[in-house]
Amino acid sequence: MQFLYGNRKTIRNVIRIFLALLTAHILLWYGEPEGFFEIIVEDGFVAQFIVNALALLVLFWITNVMLHHGRPRISQFRTDKKLWAMFLLKGLLIPVMLAILFGAAYYTFLDVAFSLTNYTKVVLPIVVAALFVVLGLECCFLALQGIHVLLRALRIRQEY
Repeated sequence: MQFLYGNRKTIRNVIRIFLALLTAHILLWYGEPEGFFEIIVEDGFVAQFIVNALALLVLFWITNVMLHHGRPRISQFRTDKKLWAMFLLKGLLIPVMLAILFGAAYYTFLDVAFSLTNYTKVVLPIVVAALFVVLGLECCFLALQGIHVLLRALRIRQEY
């Protein structure tokens, strides 16, 4: 438990990087006739993969910053409707809007017409699934912090 708590930032970053790389690969592979690994040798894959992975990393980083901005200390934490609404707003709705803007910029960069209906049918569900994983990761680390605070309080109480 202490290992997880002490290395939570490193673990969080490694999972985010892995998730961004996997999601970028799935975005480029989905709907293509090539196989999951065969698409890597296609022309232009590496450049598009790097752009997608960087956009997803930026999206995950912005989500992290928004989720941690103004969050109360774990000892002052409460679970009311406003907190959950802000969690969903900061962790899901705003990042989805940013993902749509990133998608529009990406298609404009490639000189392809941007279709919001096609984007919401194909790309956005994959990005939202990745955002749900990021939100689940944040919830797990929030629970880990809560457990750490409770165990520390119990240990202090037992000493006195």
